[in-house]
Amino acid sequence: MTNATRLSLEVDILGMAIFSKNKTEKDNKAEEKTVSKRRTVFLPLFPHVTEKASAQEDQNKYVFRVPAGATSGQVIEEFVMRFGIKPIKVNIIAARKKARRRGAFVGYKTGHKKVIITLPKDKKIDIVPK
Repeated sequence: MTNATRLSLEVDILGMAIFSKNKTEKDNKAEEKTVSKRRTVFLPLFPHVTEKASAQEDQNKYVFRVPAGATSGQVIEEFVMRFGIKPIKVNIIAARKKARRRGAFVGYKTGHKKVIITLPKDKKIDIVPK
């Protein structure tokens, strides 16, 4: 008997019961999963206040500084939770960590990300009081 024949016999004999059992178990697990409506991650959004960022506010673009591990999905979710406005576009700029030296010791200044959030034309937020 060849390996292919032996394999097909094992599938014929055992396969149907195993496969049907797995399908019912997967269906039960799918029904048990529930999606939480609460916020899963708190993401700090720090306003990045520079001349360039202030000039972009006229175009409804706001610049924030976020942790290096933040994703655009997390940024959108956090922005909607805080300000109640869904952004049109989110651009992320990653600033790399920089080497800093103190004598013989070489350390690193932590990297971060800047996020440019574009809002609809009729929406405005006030990040820095004028």
